[in-house]
Amino acid sequence: MESLVSLVSRTFNIPKSHVTPDLAYRAIPQWDSLGHVELMSALEAEYGIRINNNQVLKLDSIATIQAFIETYQAPQAQLSEDAAPPLPINGDKINLPKKQIARGLKRIFFDQTRITYIDVMGRDLIFRGYSIHQLAELSSFEETAFLVLYGKLPTRDELNQFDEKLKSARQMPPGLIELLTKLTSMHPLHALRTAISALPAFEPPAQESANILGIRLIARIPTIIAAHQRLRYAQTIVPPRIDLAHSANFLYMLTGQAPTPLSAKLMDKDLLLHVDHSSTPSTFVARVTAGTKADIYAAVTSALAALGGDLHGNAPENIIRQLHEIGTPDRAAEYVAEKRSRDEPIMGFGHRIYRTEDPRARHFRKSAQEISNSLQQQHFIALAEALVLAMQPYSRHGIDINDDYYSSITLHLLGIPTDLFGSVAAASRIVGLVAHVAEQYSNNIMMAPSLEYIGSSMRTYVPIEQRI
Repeated sequence: MESLVSLVSRTFNIPKSHVTPDLAYRAIPQWDSLGHVELMSALEAEYGIRINNNQVLKLDSIATIQAFIETYQAPQAQLSEDAAPPLPINGDKINLPKKQIARGLKRIFFDQTRITYIDVMGRDLIFRGYSIHQLAELSSFEETAFLVLYGKLPTRDELNQFDEKLKSARQMPPGLIELLTKLTSMHPLHALRTAISALPAFEPPAQESANILGIRLIARIPTIIAAHQRLRYAQTIVPPRIDLAHSANFLYMLTGQAPTPLSAKLMDKDLLLHVDHSSTPSTFVARVTAGTKADIYAAVTSALAALGGDLHGNAPENIIRQLHEIGTPDRAAEYVAEKRSRDEPIMGFGHRIYRTEDPRARHFRKSAQEISNSLQQQHFIALAEALVLAMQPYSRHGIDINDDYYSSITLHLLGIPTDLFGSVAAASRIVGLVAHVAEQYSNNIMMAPSLEYIGSSMRTYVPIEQRI
């Protein structure tokens, strides 16, 4: 008989060296739904066995197929096709086996990625193999964006070309500006979501790759955010300047004034550090949408909708509000006690993944200290440090500083309104979203998880006239 490796190689027309035990369904384009059926048919023909429908679903890797063949190799076993199972009904009761539920999908790995590695111990965050600690000190937003999109650090010429592409794509279509004038009552992040969903209506049909369209989105999102912000307050829109770097231009469009070197540096670091964080809710939603073969605008729009939630991109707004509520550093411990007596959270502490301080927090702390010293405004830093001290009993047990804590202080001292914090995060995270959408397209699978039914037992339909 032909070996399994040879059979799979022949069926999928791939080299034998690619047929390893961990090769699985949907891991390669050839092993799609139709390819899977072809493989099952080839196995039946080669080994003289019958594979029933339940087994077809379970034979989803070379390892499981090998184990199956060893157990049921002909002529010892001839498997007949199973009849369709009866409905699991016992009288009026639906009897279903208990499922193991992972609410919130925590610790569920739905795919593989080459983009970002999260050290759950909080020591590091790694983009394409490079430590966030090195990138935060040595790199720039543009260079890190290139790295995340293309998987390598650019040469000088590559970085210059990438920078030029970003600068040349900053302008918005006139029709989009007209739309933004109608969205001034919306929250900035919701207005951004609406603008991105409408953007294809003002441009020729997109034929470019996800990365090319993605560069356009990376360039334009700061322009859209700044334009909407100024329209909200009846101010003249400030057009982008091509002589300014990405982060400096963002600040310039928001304020109408060229930022100081320190302000530009700190905004650049904030955008760099938030470029990606693997499968956040918004990233997961983007990949789910891309998995349906929707275009990148749809994927990013759905991601921004998720980012606009109070538990996600809008969460940082409450940190500055919280510091105002504390008022003075000596009230921090009392404030924590009051909040906990009402079972209310302390904003800026705790993370869905980390049980220690977020690895980005040290860089945001340094930024907050730099801008505080430059402006000679120590009030917010003093409040922040007092709250950190008051939260030490919780920090020791896994509720520690997250990335938003000191980042919010930096943005506030840079003059960014609190309700714009989520939009600033979107201007950074768009890089990761584009990278994840492109990665999803490159080895696509539509995601369709299941829900366990715990609803009513079987009911008998009663005509409306007889209902009480």
